[in-house]
Amino acid sequence: MLFSSITFLYLFLPICILFYFLNSNIKYKNFILLFFSLLFYSFGEPIYIFLLIIICIINYVCSIYISKECRISNLLFIFVIVLDIFVIFYFKYIDLFIETINNIFNVRLSFINIPLPLGISFYTFQIISYIIDVKNKKSKVSDSFYNFLLYVSFFPQLIAGPIIKYNEVSDMIIERIESDNKILDGIYKFSIGLSKKVMLANTLGAITESIANSSVTYNSFISAWVSMICFSMQLYFDFSGYSDMAIGMAKIFGFDFKENFNYPYIASSISDFWKRWHISLTSFFREYIYIPLGGKYTNQIRNLLIVWLLTGIWHGAHYNFILWGIYYFSLIMLEKFVIMKYVKIDNLYIKNILCHAITLFLIIIGNTIFYFTNLTKLFDTISIMLLINRSQFSDVYTISLLRENFIFLIISILFTTPYVTELIRDKGYIVNPYFKTIVSAALILLSTFELLTQSYNPFLYFRF
Repeated sequence: MLFSSITFLYLFLPICILFYFLNSNIKYKNFILLFFSLLFYSFGEPIYIFLLIIICIINYVCSIYISKECRISNLLFIFVIVLDIFVIFYFKYIDLFIETINNIFNVRLSFINIPLPLGISFYTFQIISYIIDVKNKKSKVSDSFYNFLLYVSFFPQLIAGPIIKYNEVSDMIIERIESDNKILDGIYKFSIGLSKKVMLANTLGAITESIANSSVTYNSFISAWVSMICFSMQLYFDFSGYSDMAIGMAKIFGFDFKENFNYPYIASSISDFWKRWHISLTSFFREYIYIPLGGKYTNQIRNLLIVWLLTGIWHGAHYNFILWGIYYFSLIMLEKFVIMKYVKIDNLYIKNILCHAITLFLIIIGNTIFYFTNLTKLFDTISIMLLINRSQFSDVYTISLLRENFIFLIISILFTTPYVTELIRDKGYIVNPYFKTIVSAALILLSTFELLTQSYNPFLYFRF
């Protein structure tokens, strides 16, 4: 069930909120959230709800003994981490592994073709972070299995993050502040995320698909760039919209989650981009992989290579995601050890414009690698975008599409920047409850109208 669906908006979420606020007892409220979280997850693959619960039971029981530092605590720590990694490997990567074995040894092993449990990449990382933090004394063991299960299965962030550490929400699970202003802030945040997803991401995705399904099929320079620019904006609005909805819903229920995106397309470097894009994932890899390996102090190149290979693999079970990870590793290396050391531009204005333009160019190429799981189509499209392949420069279909959607595309580009938000904040509207109420109602109504009239409503990160 998508957040951006009529069923969720007008049935599931209102009923959940209604039952949640029927009683002021925190245990009752947590029970309601847990019940609706498990119910929400059962809308996907119902059988996998048992997988989720079993994994949580095993991890919770092991965490108790790990925290006590008994004789078997180290053994249990290794066991449960290996188990968590094995589960995500089996369900997400087993077919890629079989394909690789077939290609290397020229054999024909059968694929498993097992359905991917929704959100397994996100909730497994949350569980792993909990176990490691308990081991390192950065987090206390949950005082209740049900609280731990709520932390893992909390439906606003269960299927698409942001990735939350247990010590960030443990106190809020036991006791949290709820107020009318906080509820209004949550609704406002949710409505912004919903409109990003429905009114911007879906339309941009439809444009990308329209070019892909046309007779043009990326055979012109213009069609390739327009489709990948639209996909880049779709990816941002799709994922950041879902993160905003998750943060907004959590706030309605009294939880405060950190922001997961900070206008990544205004970045002036690749390093800056990754400080702004999917912040919770970047933080996870830095805290639990990069720093334990030695960070920048011990074999930094090796550490970064491992992190970016894992980042690519985390995103999907296809070779293009591995290439995508290697691509960003190479850019980070170039940036750290060549550009920052040897390239100097004295004029700050020119430097900012040039760095921003180059960064955007490299990000769009990266998103092209991200988009195509078929490597032949990937290399063909990039060769067209880089003018290596001598295709036609433009085509009638894409030019017509640009004319029809020109104003919409300009608006989309504008909303990838913080200018609208800064204008609202400077005018003082951001603290005005009447403004938030009117904007929230308008955005939800407009999004509802869009949902009722459009048929294209995917969520790109469901596959992760």
